[in-house]
Amino acid sequence: MLTGVKTQREIIWITILLSLSITVISLVLTGLLHHVSNTKIGYLGIFSAILAPTLIAPPIIYKVLDIIRQLRLAHKLLESLSQEDYLTGVYNRRHLEETAAKEFSLGMRHKFPVSIMILDIDYFKQTNDTHGHLVGDQVLVELTQCIYEMIRETDIFGRYGGEEFILFMPHTALDDAVMLSERIRQAIADRKFQSDIDNAKINITVSVGVASATPKTKTLDDLILNADLALYRAKELGRNRVAVYDDPS
Repeated sequence: MLTGVKTQREIIWITILLSLSITVISLVLTGLLHHVSNTKIGYLGIFSAILAPTLIAPPIIYKVLDIIRQLRLAHKLLESLSQEDYLTGVYNRRHLEETAAKEFSLGMRHKFPVSIMILDIDYFKQTNDTHGHLVGDQVLVELTQCIYEMIRETDIFGRYGGEEFILFMPHTALDDAVMLSERIRQAIADRKFQSDIDNAKINITVSVGVASATPKTKTLDDLILNADLALYRAKELGRNRVAVYDDPS
């Protein structure tokens, strides 16, 4: 009950219930004590048994419950900060890799397809140089929102570093991953990114590398490397395109 405290209203109700319970226990113990000692309780004894816990217990219980609530909120905040990218709110690199590695292992164990997409904003430095880094930050935030609108809850999406993002797609074959990557690329290319700072409408494009796990893919790092090679190929071919990792074997 105590660990589930969430709101001030819950704290008040729990304080009342616990205070009443303590009062009842106090009355019972007072009665037992006088019964054992063969003495009468009297009005003063009854009054003391009720008044003492009624006055002392509630503020103590309330304070303890409020501290528990604040600790829970602080724990949730720290947990969120340890998992999310500070700017965009998507997974940070560490949590992205940890979560994707678990799904990758499940895929390899149970033989279902897994794919990955690495996305990099084309010439993003020019956006920062032209409009400033604050506008660049707004573009990154809006970009992640745009992508979130197009992916599944089971997909794992995070910021890999700078203007580079990774989307890990469990239960997804290569053809489906390429189709989704192309839809994302096109949606970003068609979008007008609005700046709240200089009211500019900014066009950006992205290059995307896609890879799926094969029997030769032993770890998540191998899969990321393959997608990264495909990303470099997309850039070499002129950017604003999706390239697929081609297994040399």
